[in-house]
Amino acid sequence: MQKKVLLIGDWHSQIHEVPFADGLARAGLKVDAFKWHLYFENFSKRGRLFGLLARIQDKYMFGFLVKKLNLDLIKRVLLDKPEILFIYRGSHIYASTLKKIKRDCPSIYIIGYNNDDPFSTLYPIWKWRHFNQSIPYYDLLLAYRFSNIEQFRYKGAQNIDILRSWYLPNVHKKLDEDILHSSAHSCDVIFIGHYEEDGRMEMLDAIASHGISVKIFGPSGSTKKSGWQDAIVRSKYLSGLSVSYLKGNDYVQALNTAKIALCFLSKLNNDTYTRRCFEIPACGAALFSEWSEDLVNLFDNGVNAVLFRSKEELLERVKYYLSHPEELSLLAERGMALVQSNGHDVYSRAQWLVDKYSLLTDPGKLNPAYS
Repeated sequence: MQKKVLLIGDWHSQIHEVPFADGLARAGLKVDAFKWHLYFENFSKRGRLFGLLARIQDKYMFGFLVKKLNLDLIKRVLLDKPEILFIYRGSHIYASTLKKIKRDCPSIYIIGYNNDDPFSTLYPIWKWRHFNQSIPYYDLLLAYRFSNIEQFRYKGAQNIDILRSWYLPNVHKKLDEDILHSSAHSCDVIFIGHYEEDGRMEMLDAIASHGISVKIFGPSGSTKKSGWQDAIVRSKYLSGLSVSYLKGNDYVQALNTAKIALCFLSKLNNDTYTRRCFEIPACGAALFSEWSEDLVNLFDNGVNAVLFRSKEELLERVKYYLSHPEELSLLAERGMALVQSNGHDVYSRAQWLVDKYSLLTDPGKLNPAYS
């Protein structure tokens, strides 16, 4: 009989809960969903004032809607009796909810995962209050980055491991040339992501100053909302560039048609890698990323990716590889081969979790083959 896992999360994004649930199902678990974004979306449909109330409660994680979703979660667990709870970025889940579940259903194995950094001082203090208070009640906490391991342990977590992000094999892939022939996204260098005041605008400007075609895609609003608007206006060489947000197939096509795809590491989340480190090579683009010790252990610098430490080094590497297209093509091919062979896809991540923690048999038992 299949073990049941209830995957609890916002479920609004197609790159987080949705593919990981599919991965767990492929690995042999029966997966059900608890989607808290529906509480706010359904309430918003009642009218403009209701929408405002829903957005406020969703953002600040308080109020009757948040209370209701926690009460409904308890009822759902008591009714369905899943063997495993997987809570994805448990920002809206009260510590008291997990405490009650563990008291009433002591055999349930509770796994938590957070791809953001709940200890970053750049987040407002209220952002991760529920998650941080709940840390002692997880049977297993999966961190996105190594720096969070000791922080989780300090907050009372007993069992901690790393679950890296992933690429989606059915989405992030090399496309046929006929699909890309008329693409409007073609360029020498592309960056897809949000704006941060960490020097990324200066680096992109420096590249463009040498006549290299640069395109930026991401949130286009004010920089206060992680958008590019204010930064682009101040740019010397890219001020006329129109920044827009890419969705679905456009994102994949853009990576496929760019010669070089840049990756900047978020200082907001203290990132040492990011999911685009896997998505970019999977789409056949050459990955040029900010250097980190973590990435040095994932990629071979100059063989399957380029890792840069400064604006000057980035500019030098970009100019070199654009003038040596055969080497650039080989770099991209090796990058794709690495992420495919080393199991950086979502299905391999889910299978690792199921195998290591014996989730098909005894969820609390560590498989010695993975210890």
